[in-house]
Amino acid sequence: MKTYKNLKMVHLREDIYGVEVVFIWGGTYLEIAAWWDKTFPKLKGELKGDEHWCGGFWRVYTEADVVRILWLKDRTDLDSLTHEVCHLAITIFDERDIEISMRYQEPFCYYQEFWFGKLHEVLKNNGKLSRSK
Repeated sequence: MKTYKNLKMVHLREDIYGVEVVFIWGGTYLEIAAWWDKTFPKLKGELKGDEHWCGGFWRVYTEADVVRILWLKDRTDLDSLTHEVCHLAITIFDERDIEISMRYQEPFCYYQEFWFGKLHEVLKNNGKLSRSK
């Protein structure tokens, strides 16, 4: 786990789709924006938002890879965690041209459940996964 001022951070991976996510919690929007500018100097100032944000999900294309970042301001805000995990799951399915519809909703629901469970566990255990999921 890395710490950048008030931000706590873990790098997570799932092997079904080979997805890596940088999960960040804590801090304010200004702190996440400062982290963004330091981490992605070519994109400095391009993170748009404000202090009212409770979280965010971003996909950044670097020369080497795609970086998926999910940020949650308050670790107890499960409504915002659910919201941001939906963005993550929809993005992953869209990247792989996997259909999301009423007749094909179960894969999305299971994938969203997987990420919510993993991130919620990290929050409950202060940055650690207690079991393989």
